Amino acid sequence: MLIPLKHYIADMCTHTRLLLVAIAILVVGLCTAQQDGPTEEEQPTIITAEQLQDFNSVVPGMGRQIPGIYLSNYGLPCYHFGDDGTFASRDLNDSGWVAAGSWYAPITLPKEQLDTAQALWVRYHLLCDSSLRGSPLTLSLGSIAGIEIFLNGHRLVHVRELPPVVHDLDQPIWDTLRRFTLPITFACQGEPEVLAIRIDPARNGIPYPTLHYTNFAYNVQLSAMHYGVFIGVNAIIFLLALVLWSLDRNDKQWWLLALLAFVTGIRVCAKLTSEMGLLGLPWPTIQVIGIIDKILLLWPMYVLIMVLWRMLGGLSSRRAFWLTFGVLFVSATSAGRLYFFGKISWSFSEITGEYSIDAGLSDDQWPLLVALVVGAVLRYSIALWFAIELIRLGIRLVRKKGFGRWIGAGALVSSLLSFLLTCFGLVTEIPSTTWLTLSDYLAYVAVPVSVVIYLAVTAAQNNKLVARQRDDLDREVDDRTAELVAEKQAVLREKERSDELLLNILPSEVAEELKANGSAKARDFDPATILFTDFKGFTELSVQLSAQDLVAEINTCFEAFDGIISRYGVEKIKTIGDAYMAAGGVPDPLRGSPAGVVEAALEMQEFMVRYKAQRTALNKPAFEMRLGVHTGPVVAGIVGVKKFQYDIWGDTVNTASRMESNSEVGQVNISQSTYELVKNVPGLAFTSRGKIPVKGKGELEMYFVKRGPVA
Repeated sequence: MLIPLKHYIADMCTHTRLLLVAIAILVVGLCTAQQDGPTEEEQPTIITAEQLQDFNSVVPGMGRQIPGIYLSNYGLPCYHFGDDGTFASRDLNDSGWVAAGSWYAPITLPKEQLDTAQALWVRYHLLCDSSLRGSPLTLSLGSIAGIEIFLNGHRLVHVRELPPVVHDLDQPIWDTLRRFTLPITFACQGEPEVLAIRIDPARNGIPYPTLHYTNFAYNVQLSAMHYGVFIGVNAIIFLLALVLWSLDRNDKQWWLLALLAFVTGIRVCAKLTSEMGLLGLPWPTIQVIGIIDKILLLWPMYVLIMVLWRMLGGLSSRRAFWLTFGVLFVSATSAGRLYFFGKISWSFSEITGEYSIDAGLSDDQWPLLVALVVGAVLRYSIALWFAIELIRLGIRLVRKKGFGRWIGAGALVSSLLSFLLTCFGLVTEIPSTTWLTLSDYLAYVAVPVSVVIYLAVTAAQNNKLVARQRDDLDREVDDRTAELVAEKQAVLREKERSDELLLNILPSEVAEELKANGSAKARDFDPATILFTDFKGFTELSVQLSAQDLVAEINTCFEAFDGIISRYGVEKIKTIGDAYMAAGGVPDPLRGSPAGVVEAALEMQEFMVRYKAQRTALNKPAFEMRLGVHTGPVVAGIVGVKKFQYDIWGDTVNTASRMESNSEVGQVNISQSTYELVKNVPGLAFTSRGKIPVKGKGELEMYFVKRGPVA
């Protein structure tokens, strides 16, 4: 967004011309003598196609840089007060008419003539090059009076008098005229052609017509479109940078880029309004915008330098101070210059080419004028310093690794190529509209495009980093999930093993209560059927077997007992040495009925008989077993906090133990209470043993039970 060098060159040329003209005016004074009209020896300047393309004119309402020429500079204009139909003739001798002047010598119509004359005739002697033969051209002029236009004696148009226009006194008269355009074609036969204009009443003065190609309106629209693109691009960058800055307030480069786009957009709008004269704003507004344009002359370069320095790692406070001082100095002196020119009435009219200066300067104003001249030199020096700094930083940033090189490249393209293209256009025959448009694109779009590329590449890189981090996170999550699943499965396996172990130790109902509540309450069960077994001659047999073989024999028998009682719903309570204890109706009263306990006891004795026969066949010692059963009330539950064990208590347990101790090998001895509950069970046969004395119990009725015929 470096301001093109052509603007500095144009501004410098303007100041130089102003100073030269001021010196000339001070030396010779302001005096313009009226001269006679063109003599027969005078020839008008030849109008060529290149002039219509390369030169610019002002068309109020259409802009201030419209390709075309002022006829007053080429057609030896002359005017005459009066009215005669022959004044439109091509062959009229108008050498006695008053010369209307040219661009650098504007005409002044005497007030008394304007008030008394009924009509004013203006004649232009135009000599067109053969390159314009047959080319449709456009004549543009403004007027509030009635106007008739003749070309070589043929009337082209007649416009009636228009209502007067009320305008601001500070507004140029040319901006208040009612403009109209007229198609025109010249013969281009190598002889001067006469364009005659009749103005009635004469008070309207000379209309200062301009000549253009017919596509001049299209060129205006094309220029407006180009500058609209400039404004749109910078507006997008401005909004985008603001959004990014709002997301990351610590990164100042975003608001610097937003400021860069904003200042550049303001300068483009100012050029459209003040320099090009478009947008149709009131004259006071145009003047204010023109002042703002001059004040902001170096701000795009200043902000871009700050952006480049920040991307290079920051700049020292001393350098930042001098850069800021330089841009503020240029802004302040530009504003002071405009104020001073307004005070001493120094002006240059783009319409009339008029320079004027108040010759009555006071003594205290001349030092100020000298100071402003010195300030102008300093301004251009600061502009040159900024340009060199910008190029230097751009080269450093391009050579540095990172995405910031895109902005550095944009700065270099904006400065170097814009300068080279401008110089190339000045020394070649390429139409100015072509190279100026390319130069403007480099000036106003190169840096925004580089910023867009920088943002796009940065965003793409950030997206890649985010995607990579997301993939890494996904992999980490997958790995962690797999670990958690494995851990969960291991925990489940351990839980299942713990549950199995707990169920091997405790009944399922008690185990669930213990897991749910952390404890299991003792409960009363009435009736419960208790089973006791004991191996006869265990001590003698243990002498014959090794410890491992003894334990293996006991384990074989107890494993068989576990399987038998499980089939009958009987709950194993515990083993004590070679004794085996089980209970029916505990902890579930609906399981392990007295009949089921008796059936299990008979099957256990049958297993022992078979197992003894197997051991005897192998000439190995074997166990023989006594078994007793009693039914009665008990209390069941868990005691202690370590090595949980489900146990039962009560006199019923002691009585069942006495039934076992008073039994015989291979027999199932049951009590009277059990007998009463199972005596009617089919398939069981009972042998009464009568009353047998029992230690601590007195005499108890006992029965041997065995399998009998089924009724």
